[in-house]
Amino acid sequence: MREGKALKAPFEEIDEVRYAELSWYTHAAGLTGFNLKSETFLLLAGCQFALAAKCYAILLTAIIDEFHLSKADARIKSHFKVCPPSPSHR
Repeated sequence: MREGKALKAPFEEIDEVRYAELSWYTHAAGLTGFNLKSETFLLLAGCQFALAAKCYAILLTAIIDEFHLSKADARIKSHFKVCPPSPSHR
């Protein structure tokens, strides 16, 4: 079982939807001579940065919940303006 399956939503969704794509971009270039234009790497990087930001927001929300940081700042989760947490992690 891959790690995404064990972590449940939303990582399970990321695993189901993005795993093959991420694996291809990671491993195929060296094996197949897969050659992308330099502009394509910027697009791919943007997609992966968006995914990283989503995961980071989920992680921060879990930390806020685990350590009850909302008690110190009731509006702490409202500071997620650029990358709002997943609805299941609010």
